[in-house]
Amino acid sequence: MYRIGEKIYFGGYSWIVLDIQNEKVLVLSEFVLENRDWGRYSSWVSSDLRRYLNDTFIHELTPYTNGIVKEKIATEDNKWYGRGGFNSEDRIFILSIEEVLRYFGDSGDLEKHKRWDGFQTQGGDSRYEENEDGYFLNDAFNSKRIGFNKSGIKQIWFLRSPGFGHGYVTCVFENGVISVRGRDLDRVSTGGVRPAMWIDFKALNEQKVECEKREAEKAQRDLWVSQGKCGNCGEKLGGLRKKCKSCAQANAPAVEIGSIMRFGDYDWRVLASRKGEMLIVSDKILEERQYNTQQMDITWENCSLRRYLNGEFYNKFNSEEKRKIAKTRLPNKNNQEFGTNGGHTTKDRIFILSIEEVESYFGDNSARVTYDIMGNAEYWWLRSPGSKCDSAAYVHNGGSVFDEGKNVSTFKDYFGEIRPTPCGIRPAMWVKI
Repeated sequence: MYRIGEKIYFGGYSWIVLDIQNEKVLVLSEFVLENRDWGRYSSWVSSDLRRYLNDTFIHELTPYTNGIVKEKIATEDNKWYGRGGFNSEDRIFILSIEEVLRYFGDSGDLEKHKRWDGFQTQGGDSRYEENEDGYFLNDAFNSKRIGFNKSGIKQIWFLRSPGFGHGYVTCVFENGVISVRGRDLDRVSTGGVRPAMWIDFKALNEQKVECEKREAEKAQRDLWVSQGKCGNCGEKLGGLRKKCKSCAQANAPAVEIGSIMRFGDYDWRVLASRKGEMLIVSDKILEERQYNTQQMDITWENCSLRRYLNGEFYNKFNSEEKRKIAKTRLPNKNNQEFGTNGGHTTKDRIFILSIEEVESYFGDNSARVTYDIMGNAEYWWLRSPGSKCDSAAYVHNGGSVFDEGKNVSTFKDYFGEIRPTPCGIRPAMWVKI
């Protein structure tokens, strides 16, 4: 078993063991992995960073994600400013102030309200002096809290504890000092990310054994096929067939519309079938993205979301799975309500549904309500244009189809600030049976 402070390698990253509880191990990334935008809302529960870690980053840790435990995460109120934290359920999270003190050393200064003000000398070095109105936690454990990126450069890293007020997020500075007041997101909304998670190694090992078993079975089937035998039972074949007649008949899948199937690392809902193929759509919202990276007149044919789905997302599937994903001719009709141009017909392997398709395959609003992996009902994009050429239709979190749509990339809020317009993604594809 692992020891506290030991480094382990998991999912392509190096992690430090912080805590052990029975079969579960709490780990924190050894390095600051990247800089990310926190998002518009300062609470951890509503942050874009939380959504990114649990919707997108977690899939970088495949194939053994079953071992990552969904935990109830308690975020305490800020002890100096009284601002409340909110509890959540997450598989990937970032540490709170209290957890940093627990695992890296606690001088007791947070509880005693021993506060420090910071300033810089002419030489550029940070200096601190004790002050009852100070913002920082500065003690003998600073050096243990310093976060480095893989290049050895010191980085600020976010904590999930609430800061001074709305719009403030706590963090650890490059010198290990904790900012209990926090960063003002209106001024600087990005910071370093050190993900943390609880891993159940019993469940992880069971999944690993199952994956290795499947890989061994696949290797045996491939060997039989290369020898001119049935890829299912090893019987000698004639011609170019990969299965004998009895195995082909026995393994012909029965497709039930509305059923849930596993494909790749995701669960999919079967929407339709045709000869040798079935249309599937992700059962949950897998992540949030903008329809296009720039706010401009755009159609499905040229948008960045289409490039992402048929490029980066498609490449998350292995070679065997890719062979099953059919290239499909997609009509992109004009918006029937507003007459907005839908663009040219496209050929895609992975896409999102149109207004016509979502109304055809889902009976009513309740059937269209879709949740993200954290259990929140969210909006999700359709590929059809909205009321204007720089907008796209979407499904509301209550299940209604909004054919007037929303801006494909950004909008200007009440205060005149430019804000992004991400929306949920439910990829769809025709797969060969």
